[in-house]
Amino acid sequence: MAASKRKYDRERIQGKTFLSQDIGRVPPTKNRNRRKKSTASFRYFCEAYLAQIFYLAWSKDLLRVIDKIERVVIRHQSFAVAMPRGSGKTMLCRAAALWAILTGRHKYVAVIGAVAAQSKDTVTWFKKQLSQNELLLADFPEVCYPIHAMDNEGRRCPGQRVLGKKTNIKWGIDRLIMPTIAKSKSSGAIIATASLDGHIRGLTYPMPDGSQARPTLALVDDPQTDESSRSQGPRGQTTIRLKTINETIRGLAGPSHKLGILVPCTVICAGDLSDRLLNHREFPAFRGERTKRLYAWPRNKGLWEEYHEAYDRCLLSDDGMKECHAIYRKARATCKQSLEEPRPCETCPRVEVCMDAGAVVDWAARLDDPDNLSAIQATMHQFFDYKAEGFASEFQNEPLSMETADKILTAAACAAKVNNRAANEVPIECTEVTVGIDVQQSSLWYVVMGWRQNFTGYVLDYGVWPRQNRRVFSLADVVDSPNNLAAKYPKCGIEGAIQAGLEELVPLLLNRDYARAGGAGLMRVGRLTIDLGGRWASAVAAVKRKVGGAATTLCKGVGIKAGTKPMSSYKRKPGEKHGEHWYMPQTKGTREFPYVAIDTNYWKSFIHAALLTPAGDPGAMTIYGQPADHALFASHITAETFVTTHGHGRDVQEWTLRPQRPDNHWLDASVYAAVAASMQGIKQPNREDPAERRASSLPPPMSLAELAKGARR
Repeated sequence: MAASKRKYDRERIQGKTFLSQDIGRVPPTKNRNRRKKSTASFRYFCEAYLAQIFYLAWSKDLLRVIDKIERVVIRHQSFAVAMPRGSGKTMLCRAAALWAILTGRHKYVAVIGAVAAQSKDTVTWFKKQLSQNELLLADFPEVCYPIHAMDNEGRRCPGQRVLGKKTNIKWGIDRLIMPTIAKSKSSGAIIATASLDGHIRGLTYPMPDGSQARPTLALVDDPQTDESSRSQGPRGQTTIRLKTINETIRGLAGPSHKLGILVPCTVICAGDLSDRLLNHREFPAFRGERTKRLYAWPRNKGLWEEYHEAYDRCLLSDDGMKECHAIYRKARATCKQSLEEPRPCETCPRVEVCMDAGAVVDWAARLDDPDNLSAIQATMHQFFDYKAEGFASEFQNEPLSMETADKILTAAACAAKVNNRAANEVPIECTEVTVGIDVQQSSLWYVVMGWRQNFTGYVLDYGVWPRQNRRVFSLADVVDSPNNLAAKYPKCGIEGAIQAGLEELVPLLLNRDYARAGGAGLMRVGRLTIDLGGRWASAVAAVKRKVGGAATTLCKGVGIKAGTKPMSSYKRKPGEKHGEHWYMPQTKGTREFPYVAIDTNYWKSFIHAALLTPAGDPGAMTIYGQPADHALFASHITAETFVTTHGHGRDVQEWTLRPQRPDNHWLDASVYAAVAASMQGIKQPNREDPAERRASSLPPPMSLAELAKGARR
């Protein structure tokens, strides 16, 4: 009897639960005409249902972008758009994804951000519109009514029913599944999130009929970060993310469907992901659109300079912008013509006193601040606040070119960087002579350099061992010639020939007397560095012990990239010696030979920058003799090219051989000679020697002024 009662109570409770989970019949569409018009027009959809977001009059740029976004949704095209900050490009693309789902044009929309948190924020936006927008509830009840009935409680999803049938709604943090309702075009539609640094290939979802749903529309929202935008080059984040968008994301729809892709983006720096994706030549399929906040600058710059001074005063004043508004009110345009179109200012009698003369903005209705009197005034305020560089990037999508060491050293410029001195003549100001030797299986390539204390360098001599009886040759020529290490030392193997060659060359270089200019005496090599290599490391180490002595140092090149911790950040171990982008690891008790590790990316940039520095300036590098003497040397120095990448808070030039794979052995030898100079105490001006930095990791004590400044921040 008791068991029967328990069963009855359980069934009664289950029945009540079942009835409470059923939300009844879906109400009819309230305004069929509005729904019909919004289904046909994306612009009307935004105006009718998202008026709280798109409340200003449209600009010409926005209307053009809206038209292209509509074509992406309907025709499954790809579209990348860069608009000024605050123009609503992201909101337009989100609205397009919502429009695509509600009108049944797409059953699976993928929202992909630069990072995972960004994508989930986008899902929150969709949740808010679907659950709180009363107009969408009225006109798209088959989608929004079950969502409203759920009251934003994901726990109610599994049991929800409409007239006894489950809606199968999902309300997660990274995936939304629209309710399954009979005859609904949006039945079971999916909005899912991912990030470019996550697992995108897995964006499929199993359907009740056993099929796999795949995205047919992807919203790739602001696909780069400040750091990734500066990480460029073949292995940089920019290249990797572009490959992900153009290949991985494009293939999400599978073999039987075409994917529509929307990419709202901002150009942060030249050559970044957005800059390249908007390039019609490189990515024509994305139909890139790049709009600006200001298409033409005001012609009367003097008036705006005076206004800028008043603007700065107003920022510090308790009266706000009163003075600025008074100035602008008297000098603004009175013609009442559109600020989005060029105006016939030249024929206007007020052209010399009008602050708006010549200016053309993208959006006349955009004031940023309701107190501003016009879009031109608002735009100039942004220019004052963001400064030229920030305004160019955030509002013009044309970042300013940065003057860096990115100037390219050509072979002709390198060969022409001569000082007309005789070979092996040491300038009187030099305090050190160093040598670098690059070891190859068939030959030894060396460079001799003299140095002043401010790292001004002079190429005194360079050559190949065994010596070659021709002016122009390559490593391949030496390998195939009868004048190489194997031929010179026929009784030795590869390592033996290298060791024999070094045992002959190193004493010649170390024991040579280099005459100083003006008969000021003689100098000898202070330090000679040899490439330790890999296969022949033991042979090179034997040379140091046998003939090199304390003046000889073995070295290994390490290409420190932007994503790798710089040598200056290495944790120091007892017995190690650290210098400027080099350090000597502790090898005692290991199988390794004592050597100095070199950041070759840094020192190759150093060599190129020194050869680009005008002769006479501190840090410049020049070559002995005449330009005609150094064509082959210059080809080695310029055999590599670089890409600038960013990581760990710094820009790094990453060097690689040019595609034709030319010889670069004298470049490597020059790097070794420069590091040898640094080891001898030669310093760049205003550069601190890492070896002299305090061992403590604590920062130096701050002054009271610095403390106050930090507190204000």
